[in-house]
Amino acid sequence: HHFLDCGMNVQEAIEAPRFRFYEAGKLHMEGRFPSSVVAALRRRGHRPEVVATWTRNVGGGHGIEIDPASGAYAGGADPRRDGIAAGF
Repeated sequence: HHFLDCGMNVQEAIEAPRFRFYEAGKLHMEGRFPSSVVAALRRRGHRPEVVATWTRNVGGGHGIEIDPASGAYAGGADPRRDGIAAGF
């Protein structure tokens, strides 16, 4: 979503705050979400729990984007995990 819809580059999108949805409206949300977002979810009947600022519990990913105009590669690596993004 952040990459395709919000214009973030691949690294920005990977580093954006994440959440993980569990059953019956329970959410784990990284601590970088604004408190207003957490409050709005509560008002809608969800059960958000704010967890660490950066946590592996909300998933991880690495990615490579290819610029359609130049063909240049740009990689993004998740600070929540070990690893790199590489292209050739």
